[in-house]
Amino acid sequence: MQNMIVFFLILQLLGNGCGLEENTSLKPYLEGVFLQDNLETLETYSNKKLGFSFDIPKSWKKHYQIKEENNTIYFYFKGKPDNEQLLFGITVITKEMYNKIIEEDGSYMFGDLVGEKNNRVFIEVFTITVDLTNKENIEKFKEMYILNDEFQKRFHIMK
Repeated sequence: MQNMIVFFLILQLLGNGCGLEENTSLKPYLEGVFLQDNLETLETYSNKKLGFSFDIPKSWKKHYQIKEENNTIYFYFKGKPDNEQLLFGITVITKEMYNKIIEEDGSYMFGDLVGEKNNRVFIEVFTITVDLTNKENIEKFKEMYILNDEFQKRFHIMK
């Protein structure tokens, strides 16, 4: 359980913009684990209604599932046995709604703004958990996890 909490906190810090370059205290734990230089694409998920696409990494082959729910698209890790964990989501809301949330709360606590177009705001939603009791799941999840820089390269707002 303690390993799961530490892993979750590290991922939360990274997901919330705390990059490896900025936080050297995490470097020993993450070096060589999450850094992905390979931007090969397995396929591209496109959602014309919400106006974005995302290039699915080749390392995700046979281990991911996409679920659409209202104005959010969720990308899940599929582990064994029947273990499904949320990697991240992409939510699209109006700029007016986003500004109202920022005004009231001071931030959008469920994720980071990754783009804007016309009156729409695109938010990467971070909810990262994984069953760390299964070594095979741990290793596959590490292969699939992407840092913010890679997310930005794979995420595209449609014209």
